[in-house]
This record gives sequence, structure tokens and C-alpha cells, in this order.
Amino acid sequence: MHLKSIEIRGFKSFADKTELELKDGITTVVGPNGSGKSNVSDAVRWVLGEQSVKNLRGSKMEDVIFAGTEFRKPLGLAQVSLLLDNEKEDLKIDYTQVKITRRLYRSGESDYFINNSRCRLKDIQELFMDTGIGKEGYSIIGQGKIDAILGGKPEDRRILLEEAAGIVKYKTRKEEAEKKLQSTEDNLVRIVDIMNTYEERLVPLKEDMEKAKYFLELSNNLKQIDVAYMLNNIQSIEKKIEDFFHEKFAVSEILNGIVSSRDKLKSLLKSKKSELEDHENKNKENREMYYGLREDIKSIENEINIFHEKINSINTSLKKNDNELVNIDNAICGINENLKNINLELKSHRERYCEIESVYDEIESQLSQEECRIKQNNHVNEEKYKVLQSIGNEQRKAEDAINQYTNSLNLNKINIEEAEEEINNLNNAIKLNESTIYSFNAEEKKLVENIDKTSIYIRESDAKLKDFRIKFKKEENDNNRRKIMVSNESQKLKMLIDLENQHEGYSKTSKAIMEGVRLRKIPSVASCFLVGDIITSDEKLERAIEVSLGGAISNIITDTDADAKLLIEYLKNNKLGRATFLPLNTIKGKNVNITNEIKSSDGFINVASKLVICEEKFRKAIDFILGNILVTHNMDQALRLAKKINYSHRIVTLEGDVVNIGGSLTGGSTYSKVSNVMGRKREISDCSRNMDNLNREIEVSNANLKHMEISINREDEKNLDLRDTLHQLNVELARIKEKIHNIESEQEKDKEKISAVRRKKSEYEKIIIDNLASVEKLKEKLLCLEQNSENLKKEVENNSVEVKAIVENMEEKRKNNFENKLELTKLEENIKSSEEKIKFYEKELKLQQERANNIHEDKKHNSHEIVKYQESIKNSNIKMALFKDKLRTLEEEFKGADGKGVLLKNSISNLENRIEDKNMEIEEKNKEVGKLELQLSKCENDRESMLSKLNEEYGLTFAEALCYKNHDLDLVSAKKQIEDYRNSIKELGMVNLASIEEYKEINEKYLFIKAQSEDLEQSKVEIIALIQEMTDKMRAIFKENFAVLNDYFHETFSQLFKGGSASLMIEDGDELNGKIEINVQPPGKKLQNISLMSGGEKVLSAIALLFAILKMKPTPFCILDEIEAALDDANVGRYAEYLKMFSDKVQFIVITHRKGTMEVSDAIYGVTMEEKGISKIVSLDLKKNVYNHEED
Repeated sequence: MHLKSIEIRGFKSFADKTELELKDGITTVVGPNGSGKSNVSDAVRWVLGEQSVKNLRGSKMEDVIFAGTEFRKPLGLAQVSLLLDNEKEDLKIDYTQVKITRRLYRSGESDYFINNSRCRLKDIQELFMDTGIGKEGYSIIGQGKIDAILGGKPEDRRILLEEAAGIVKYKTRKEEAEKKLQSTEDNLVRIVDIMNTYEERLVPLKEDMEKAKYFLELSNNLKQIDVAYMLNNIQSIEKKIEDFFHEKFAVSEILNGIVSSRDKLKSLLKSKKSELEDHENKNKENREMYYGLREDIKSIENEINIFHEKINSINTSLKKNDNELVNIDNAICGINENLKNINLELKSHRERYCEIESVYDEIESQLSQEECRIKQNNHVNEEKYKVLQSIGNEQRKAEDAINQYTNSLNLNKINIEEAEEEINNLNNAIKLNESTIYSFNAEEKKLVENIDKTSIYIRESDAKLKDFRIKFKKEENDNNRRKIMVSNESQKLKMLIDLENQHEGYSKTSKAIMEGVRLRKIPSVASCFLVGDIITSDEKLERAIEVSLGGAISNIITDTDADAKLLIEYLKNNKLGRATFLPLNTIKGKNVNITNEIKSSDGFINVASKLVICEEKFRKAIDFILGNILVTHNMDQALRLAKKINYSHRIVTLEGDVVNIGGSLTGGSTYSKVSNVMGRKREISDCSRNMDNLNREIEVSNANLKHMEISINREDEKNLDLRDTLHQLNVELARIKEKIHNIESEQEKDKEKISAVRRKKSEYEKIIIDNLASVEKLKEKLLCLEQNSENLKKEVENNSVEVKAIVENMEEKRKNNFENKLELTKLEENIKSSEEKIKFYEKELKLQQERANNIHEDKKHNSHEIVKYQESIKNSNIKMALFKDKLRTLEEEFKGADGKGVLLKNSISNLENRIEDKNMEIEEKNKEVGKLELQLSKCENDRESMLSKLNEEYGLTFAEALCYKNHDLDLVSAKKQIEDYRNSIKELGMVNLASIEEYKEINEKYLFIKAQSEDLEQSKVEIIALIQEMTDKMRAIFKENFAVLNDYFHETFSQLFKGGSASLMIEDGDELNGKIEINVQPPGKKLQNISLMSGGEKVLSAIALLFAILKMKPTPFCILDEIEAALDDANVGRYAEYLKMFSDKVQFIVITHRKGTMEVSDAIYGVTMEEKGISKIVSLDLKKNVYNHEED
């Protein structure tokens, strides 16, 4: 494992993002004092979890965030990241690269990350535990750590050595165990207090519980006999109902027979009407077919005419194809003739080409011989030209010398003029610079104003961003709250739907019936409905409707009485209890006659049946159950209304109190098993509506959040732009100031230049006089050289005349041969043209042949088409003959259709008269059934009154009460027992029924706390054993590694000091708590404590101990922050050599300003401050530079 890079942003003086790429070996960080080089080590210490502001050289943690400069605003956060190579899996984490990041905001918020995933500081500390890396480890050694080793607190020295010995993780576990032990003891104290409290409460609760149990026993006995008494009464009423029901059933059977007979007549009537309709429809269809066939015959005739026209067209096309074939044959003959002529022409051109080519080659040979003679003459001339050239060179040298002297004269004259001009220019420049300085001063003032304005805009933008983010956070929190509410409503809705599907709140018998029908266990019954499932009402009316219904809420509605009978048989066969069924074909609704006296009564709301909503087909059943029950607002109003109607109807209040028929009252606080049935549907509706509203609010909130996020991003971008603008303005201001300074410096330089130019002018005037004398001497030498040159030129001219004659002869021959070449080229073109024509005619011949083949194919196709059309004409004629035969058949059918229609109409009239007679019989039987239903209704009202009392007093349905039935019950004796039980219950007085559950709950808690106390005692024993185990393990490891470290310390000390000895001592022999002293003996001195040594010796001794630790347990990387500052050059050299020796095992990052340390570096980073207060990094790879130097 090694450190690959350090990334710093906004930390101390590193305002901009800065990355240090690190390699194995030694990397040094250098720079002048105050440049910020030690901030690199502070950054690493900080990211590894340093919490001490003092160790980071600050007064508060906020000081590590870049605080701004004269030209830069402060930053809002500081961030440092370390990237480590974990290929060898030294760190217990499943990544080959590990990135550790710490981020601090100016607001005080701090974050830690491992590979960009948020984590705790503890996670980072545990990751690096016992690796030597960390704020307490020895991977970062600065002056403070050296001081801790030398003369600091013994505990600081011990922390370093414990990290090296590898017992930190055991020590951490021991400390955690000790904290856990303390927490366990505290918990034990609290638990004992709680146990005492529970014991005090259990004694009085036990007495209340026993009294409550006796009360429940009496109540149960009363319930057993009272319910059995009521069951006997109910069963006698049901016997009457059954007798009336059988009588009604017999009349209904007769009625059903008459209805069946009438229905058969209706069916026959329907059949006759259908037959008449079919007869008329068939007659209509035949007429439509007749007219359709006539149209089809006309269409076939047209089709035959079209086929004849197509055959004529194809015959014309065949004649045209024959003419085209004749033309193609003529064209092919012409092409063959042209090919023959072109081949003869091509042969003639090739023979002429061979004759001219022979003549051309002969002339080219003669020209080659003439060129040899010209070369010989030219060679002679070249030799003479060389002599001329030599003379010419000497002439040129003399002329050049003269020109140089002349140029020098002119140049010096110009230089004198330029010097005078430069003096003038410099004087002008001085004046111009003064004007420029004035202009820059004005620009500087303007920039300062813009900087102030931009700073104001940035502050305004920061305020807006803060406001936006607060609003965004509030909206986000509100949205999250809504999402939680949606989740809660969704769970509630699911629970309510499950209860609804399971028919919770209904009797077991009703549930069994519904389940049986759903699972098709009663195949003949397609459907049935529970009364509670088909009705709804306003929320404020629910209690009144529930009480009005009583046990009837579990009644079952069927389509017919036959279905009800089947369901009763199903209950009997499966012994599932009893239920009340309401067949829709037999049930008759009961409705109170609402007189003006009732309507005008104070507090009267309506009849209960009118206050519920249901499908129209169920209205009779609801009227049957609720049609004779009145609803008022309260009990007083109910009593007044009951007196008016002489207690003839049951009256229910909105609170559920009841005035019964005859004047008895029912009321108070009771629990009803059906109390959730009606409210559940409303709650399902309310939940769904609430979820829809919340989801709409979430959608709106999401849109708002999106818009707010866009606003934040826009304002953020604007803020960044403003900061960039401010930075550019500050840079521009610095540039202007620098320019003003440069111009002022230039003014001084210009004045010095004027003096220098005047001195040069005097020198130029002296040079002019010397140059004039040299020119005269060179002109005499030039005259002699010109005479020799003229003689040689005459000889060269004679030789050139001879060459010219030869050249003219060659030109004549070339001209003749050029004409031959032209003719050859022309012949080549003719040959090529003839070959192209041959290719063209061959291609044309092929095309004509293909065209002839295509025409033959067309003729063949057209012949087949003629045969096909002739066959179609034949088939159309046959089809047309068939259609004509069918026309004649239809005309005969029309004649016999009219008589049958008259017979059908007479039969229909007879059937309608017979059906009317049956309807009169049905009406008479229905009157008989109505009378029986009135008698049934009275009995059922009496039964419902008893069932209501059973439900209100004991919360039982009839089916649930059957288990209390007693066949041997003496009614007189039972009535006496009921009175006795009621008196006994009254004598008990106030009874706390909750004490039973409370006692059970408190006792369970007491036993649970007691078990917890025992667990804590056991845990305490285990923790103490664990602490002892950690202590023993730490002592053994520390003792072993301390001895190894002592040997290595002696070795490194001797090597660094070139002799001497050193050792570590533990006072009192306590390896884990004793003070650790350092004793050293430099060469030639006596043994002494390290605190008595000189400053340089102390530092070198501490460095020896550091190298001993690294030798025993190397850390992956080590940062050394100017630890050799106090050493002299000789000791720095030893330190550097030792550093180099260790660099193959440990990666060193050394912050230094010592030359000896820099010399052993593999790479150097320089820290500079180009911009005041801003640290920047420049790098130099020394290994690469040395390699390149050796190559050069």
C-alpha cells in the first residue's frame, strides 16, 4: 500500500484545487518560509481525523478554511482527499484503491467519506487502526511529535509506542468494554429501582383482579341463564313464523303454476310473432335477391364485352412485335458490316506505325553522338570559367571591402542621425508615459468601484441562495411528511380492504355462507348479499343505523326463496348455525305511515330505511328491516315522539339510545361487534380520497422543488460568475498597478539611455575617418584584376561559337524527329479509336439480340393471355345462364307467400286473449299471499325485538347465542335466578375490570425486568472477563514488541551517531501504564537521559527512535515535516542517507528546506505564492531529469 495522491481544495492557503501526484521513494516539498508547505502535512493530519485545532496551528476549526486575501473572497468549505493504493489488501476493505475525504463547511457542518460514500470518523479510525496511519500514529512526524518524544508528557510518548507495538485495537476494545461495563452497572441500578416500583403496585392490583374475576363469574352465570331464557322465547316465535311461511309457500306454489302457464302462452305468442316476422323478412330478402340477380346479369354481360376488347388489343400488340423483329434483323446485319470495315482500317494503321517508329529511333541515335561533342567543349570552357571565377572572387572581395567601408561610412552617418532621432524619441516617450500613467490611474479607480459593486452583488446573491435553500429544505421536509402520510394511509386502506374482504364484524354463520357461495360450494346459488355490504349512510347517522339494524346487519339477501332454502340446507348439513335470509322475490317492505303529527315532532329526522343508500333492487329488503324504525336527534325528542304515537314504533337516537315498542328504553355505553361495518366503507373512501389529495399535493410539491432547484442552480451559477468576475477584476487591478510600476521604471531607464546614445555618437564620427583611407587602396588592386579577366573571356567566346554550330544542327534534326513523333502519336490515337468502335459495335450487337429475345417472350405471354380471356368469357356465359334460371324460380315463390301471413296474424290474436285471463287469476292469488306476509311481518318484528335485546345486552347474534341453549330450562325458576344474579352484581359495587389485564401486564413487565437484571449480571461477568483478556493480550504483545524496538533503537542510534548506545526503559515494570524513559550515550560521552542532551543531539536521537519504529513496523507512507531543521549539515547528511536506505520499504513525503535532504529526493514539489496569500504547487521529477541528462 502507498499514497498515490493528495487533493487539497480550500484548505488554509490552498484556495484553488491542488493535486500532488506521489510515487514510491522520497518526495520532498520545498518552499520559502510562509509559502504554505507545512499546510500539506496539516491537510493529511486533518483528513485522517485530527480534532485538535492547536495541532493544526489554529484557534478554531473554521481557521482551516481559506480565509481570503486582498484580492480573493473567503471560501465556504475546505476539502482534502487521500488516494491510497490497496492492491495488497493491507486495508480491510474490498477495493484496490481507497479514497479518504474530509469536508468542512464554514457553517460548522463536517463530512467524512470513504470512496465517496459518507461515513463516520470512527470508520476511518478503525480502517487505519494499527497501520501507523492516523492522527495518533507515526505516519505524520512534525516538530510537535519530535517534542513529544523528547520532553513531552510520558502519555504522549506512550501513545506513539503503543501504535508501533500494535496494541491500539486491543486498547480501543478494552476502553469500549470498560464503557460498556459502566453502562451495564448504571442499567442494573435503574432496573432494581423499576423492580421495586412494580412490586409495590402488584399487591393492590391483585386484590382488584380477584374482585373483577368474581364479578365476571357472576356476569357469565347471569348471561348463561338469561340468554337461554331469551332463546326459548325466540324459538316459540320462530315456530309461528315457520307455520305462516309454509302456508304462504303453498299459496305461492299455486301462484307459480298459474304464472308458469301464462309464461308458456307468452312464449308461444312470442314464437308466433317471431315466425310472422321471419316470414315477412324472408319475403323481403327474396325480392332484394331478385333485383340483385338482375344487376349481376348486366354486370356479367359488361365483363364479357371487356374480355373481347382485351383480346383485340393483344392481337394488335402481336402484329407490332413482328414488325420490330424485322427491324432488329436489319440492324444486326448493318453492325456486322461496320465491324468488318473497322478491322481493315485498324490493320493499315498498325503497319504505318512500325515504319515511322524505325526512322525516329535512327535520328535519336545521331543526336546522342552530337551531345557528346558539346560536353567535351563545355568541359574546356568550365576550366577557364574556374580561373575567371577565381579572378572574379578577388574582384568581388575587393568590391565587397569597398562596399563594406562605404556601407560603414553610410551606416555610421545613419547611426549618428538615428542617435539624434533616438534622443528625440526618448524625450517624447518620457512625455507619453506620463500621460499613460495618468490614464492607468483613472482605470485603476474605475476597477476599484467595479470591485465594490461586484462584492455587493455577491453578498446579495449569497443571501438569495441561503433563502432559496431554506425554502427548498422546508418544502422537501413537507413533501417527505406527505409521503409518510401516504404510506400510513395506504397501510390503513389495505387493512380496511382486508377486513372488508374477510367480512369482519359479521356473524360466523354469515361469513360461512358468503365463503361457501364465493367458493361455489353451493353451485345452484349464483349470488347472495350481506345487509351490511349493500348499504351506506352519512357518518353522523352511522351509529343510529347500526343500532337500528342490530343483528340484522348480518342478514343475507338472496334473489329467490329457493336460494334461501338451499342456503338453509347448507347450514344444516354443515352444522354452521342459523341465519336470517331475505329473498327478494318474496320479501315485502314495511314503511311507517309518516303522519303530519310525526313530521312536525321536534327532532324527528326520518324513517331509518329512508336514511340509508342502496341499489333499488335491494330497497324492499331494507324497508323490511328498517321501514318501521324512526330516527330522532336525542333521547328527549324520542320520548316526546313515542308518547305522540303511543309507543307503537321503535325510535332510535343519533347516539344509539332506543325507545322500544311498548315504552321500554335501551341506552348507555355498549360495545357493538358491528360498529365498524358501516364506518369501514366510509373510512375506505376517506382513505382513498386522502391518498389522492396527498398525491396531488406531492406532485405539486415535486414541481415546486424542481423549480426551486432550477432557481438555486441558476443563482448558484450567477454567484460563481460574479465571483469569477470579481477575481478577474482583482487580477486586472493587480495588472494595472504592475503596469504603472513598470512605466515608472521605464522612465528612469529612458533617461539613462539618452546619456548612453550621446556617447555612441562620438564613436561613430571617429570610425568614418578611418574607413575613407582604406577605400582608396582597394580601388588600385581592383584595376589589375580586371585586365586578366578580359583575356580569358575572349578564349571562352571562340569555343562557344563552335558549340553553337553543333547545337543548331541538332535542333534541325530534333525538329524533323518531332514531326515523326507527332505522326506516331496520331497513329496511336487512330488505333485506339478503331478499337473503341469495335467494342461499341459489339456491345450494340449484343443489345439488339437481347431486344429480339424480349419481344419473343412478349409474344409468348400475349398468346397465353388470349387463351385465358377466352376461358373467362366461357365461364361468364355459364354463370349468366344460372342467374337467369334462379330469377324464374323467385318469380314463382312470390305468388304463394301472401296466404301464409294472414294465418299467422289470426293465431297471434287468439293467444293474447288467453294471456289476459291468466293475469286476472294471478292478481287474486297475490292478494292471498299479501295477507300471509302481514302476519309473518308481525311475528318477525317480535323476533327482531328479542334479537335486538340479545345483541344490546350481551353483544350476541342469535347464532352465537345458541351455544347457551338449555332444553331442560324451567322458565319460572330461571326468572328467579336472573333476579338473584343481578342483585349479587349490584352488591359488589365499583369493579375495576381493567385490573385483570393491568395485573397481567405489570406482572409480565416485572418478570421481564427481572430476567433483564439477571442478563445484565451475566453480561457484567463476561465484560470483566473480556477486559482481563484484552489486558493480558496487550501486555504480552507490548512486552514482546518493546524488546524488539529496543534492539532496533540501539542499532539506528549507533548508525546515525557513528557509535554510542541507546535504550528505552519502563518505570515500575508496568508495561501498560509505566512511564517510558529514553536513555542515550553518544560516542565519547557518559550514559544520560535524553532530556539532558543538546538540541541537535535530542533531535537526532528522536529521529533514531522514529527509524527504529519504522524498521520494526513500517507504515505505508510517512510524512516528515522539517524534523531535521535543528541538525547541522553533517547530521543532515546522515539523516538523508538513512532516509534513502529506508525509501525502498516506506514511501516518504518530506517537507524541508535543507539541501542535503533535497539531494536524495526522487521528486520535488515546490510551494510558491505567485498570488499573495495563495499557495501553488510546481513539480520536478528528479529521476526522469537525471535519466535524460545521462542520455544527453
